Amino acid sequence: MLAEYFHPFAHGGSEWSVYYLAQALIQQGHKVIVLSPNYGTKTREVWEGLTISRFWFPLKIDPQQPKSLSPFWINNLLFFGLVVINIIRLLKTEEIDVIHVQSKSMLPGAILVKWLTGTPVVVTLRDYFLLCPYGACLTKDRNYRSCDVKYLLTKELPEYYKDYVINPIWWKKAFHFMAAVNARITSFVLRWFLKFADRVICISLKEQLIFEQNGITNTRMIYNLFSEPKAASRRTNEQNILFVGRLTPGKGFDLFLEACRGLTSEKTLRIQIIGDGFLKNLMTSQKDKHRQIILLGQIPHAQTLEYLAQAQVVVVPSRWEEPFGRTALEALMLGVPVVVTNRGGLPEIVTDQRTGYIVEPTISDLKRAIGLALKHNGVLRKQILVDMPKLSHIFYTRPLLQHVSLYKELCYPKSNQ
Repeated sequence: MLAEYFHPFAHGGSEWSVYYLAQALIQQGHKVIVLSPNYGTKTREVWEGLTISRFWFPLKIDPQQPKSLSPFWINNLLFFGLVVINIIRLLKTEEIDVIHVQSKSMLPGAILVKWLTGTPVVVTLRDYFLLCPYGACLTKDRNYRSCDVKYLLTKELPEYYKDYVINPIWWKKAFHFMAAVNARITSFVLRWFLKFADRVICISLKEQLIFEQNGITNTRMIYNLFSEPKAASRRTNEQNILFVGRLTPGKGFDLFLEACRGLTSEKTLRIQIIGDGFLKNLMTSQKDKHRQIILLGQIPHAQTLEYLAQAQVVVVPSRWEEPFGRTALEALMLGVPVVVTNRGGLPEIVTDQRTGYIVEPTISDLKRAIGLALKHNGVLRKQILVDMPKLSHIFYTRPLLQHVSLYKELCYPKSNQ
């Protein structure tokens, strides 16, 4: 498996989706090797039964505070060359049947190795970068069609300045303009390489629909995995509402804060926030007004799961079309009711009014749904436990079998004819 970031530099849901898939495959007796840049640790190690091979990379990251680097560092010819060299190195020393690309920047290198060695390549699409660098154009109003360069620079980029750039003075605008042009060129290049992949996986039906609307039709839908269901979540006497994710408009963080504002009159209510982002200042100002808001920042994944298990309600208020929605899945598998918006793959995870609530990304709808989730919390939890075998099949057993079947198709093509 090829990943831009992995242990101990995992900082998002994509990395943990790779981890859970790898662990599930290992438990089935398959050998998995993850190839990733070395941001400052061992070149090779076995971690929880998983072999991790890391190749030289000029920049370093603090594993205690993992973060993404600028795309400039991993979307260039030098990086693509490093990927090619190190995949070939692994092919010489390991028995590798399939190359599974889990991160878009690793795609060109994997396809080049396929041309050189004939090793089949599987690609999992975890975002919409190949369609549009920002993804804001992929809306129902536009029939989920990606924009052209003119729309990107005249519509999306100004919206990006407004929502994401603090004090957008001229030099910041110039920088982001050049970054947008570079990103658009990169997306075209990556999309061209995608044509040569043997199999392409989408991680939700909605993501698959969006790619199909843009001419990428040779895909299969396989959901992300989560580990086999744990025991019912540990409830506390206090009412905990939890948000996990980037503190950005796309993730709906500002909507979440406003929706919770009217609920903070309850003295026993705690609003816990895990994540980081440029809307942190907004969070700080709200904290001054409402002492129940607890800022936890970016914390390790294991600790995040602990907070998820202790929450009374988890809220995923995304504005944009989430490719999947890992936080919602993790909460449900821990027995915790979830409030989500009707964006992207989120409605495929939650059953409305049974395991949580599905609403429009508006303050009023979120506020109403959070209130209902608190009021009917016990009933929702019982229904989640009843549905747990079904959830386990949909988000663990079936995706694992689908991946194994796909790999076998590529390893033994004649037997599948």
